[in-house]
Amino acid sequence: MRLQQILDTIKNSKAGECLVVFDLDSTLYDLTLRVKAILDRFAKDERIRSQFPEACDRLANIKIERTDWGLIEPLRRIGILRPDHNDFISEIQSAWSRGFFSNEFLKFDFPLPGAVTFVEHCIRYGGEALYLTGRDVARMGIGTETSLKSVGFPLDGVTSKLQLKPDASLDDAAFKAEAIYYLAKKYRHVWLFENEPVNINAVLKREPSVKIIFVDTCHSGLEQVSVDAASIEIFSGQFQISESGQE
Repeated sequence: MRLQQILDTIKNSKAGECLVVFDLDSTLYDLTLRVKAILDRFAKDERIRSQFPEACDRLANIKIERTDWGLIEPLRRIGILRPDHNDFISEIQSAWSRGFFSNEFLKFDFPLPGAVTFVEHCIRYGGEALYLTGRDVARMGIGTETSLKSVGFPLDGVTSKLQLKPDASLDDAAFKAEAIYYLAKKYRHVWLFENEPVNINAVLKREPSVKIIFVDTCHSGLEQVSVDAASIEIFSGQFQISESGQE
């Protein structure tokens, strides 16, 4: 089990040698309820309902899957397709973008199975954790910090830290690659948990020494992971912890 090997390495290393870097969206968090909440509000908007009553009725039955990246596939499942629904889809994508990249709906995110426990034990065994996310400070900083703490992820500012993009205009992949490049100079072991191959490949191009764990939930489909990386879908079942906190 790859996650067990990470914990073993941390336990057998000196303090300050191990850093585990975690993306958030679709890596530590399941986003399905966030997206559903955004769409539910959209479908109840009186202006939208007056223009697209039939499409809004269909939207009430939409189901968001963990494997969905964006809205096209879940909309397709309820029969809302281009070109017949171009105007409706444009409206819904605008509403999704405003809601998704905001503090307001982050309260609906919940951890992937086993994610909180794994992060806790990375720290308990002597490692450090960094939440490195493409979310930006202005739109999502407050909500992200609140969400992490409310669901139980460690965040003490010392052994567990949060780093968001300082500006929304920054490219996610370039931002993460640059951050990890400098972090890799400080630690003997650096692991990256990430669901987006574009980001993984950018990090590896900048810093090949980073060990990758591909979280195979959903991604843009623009690239495939460029190395033979370990992959997981959830954290549960990938490591073992005894009641005493020791293996």
